Amino acid sequence: MDEGKESRARSKESVEYCINTIEPYNENSFVVILDGFIISDNIECTYVQNIDTGYQCTDHNPVLMKFMLED
Repeated sequence: MDEGKESRARSKESVEYCINTIEPYNENSFVVILDGFIISDNIECTYVQNIDTGYQCTDHNPVLMKFMLED
């Protein structure tokens, strides 16, 4: 893996996507951005967006990512 390679894709908004599951979610809940994604050297991540759903279905908000296969 090329350790000098860094993805140019960055989230346009800082939307947290993981919450503390000890109590039900509310606007004062502890929230973080903690997950990372590993992609192969021949794949470029061109877009990343954290989607704020208010944690309706799970303790994570979805992350939308777009990729391009390199030659």
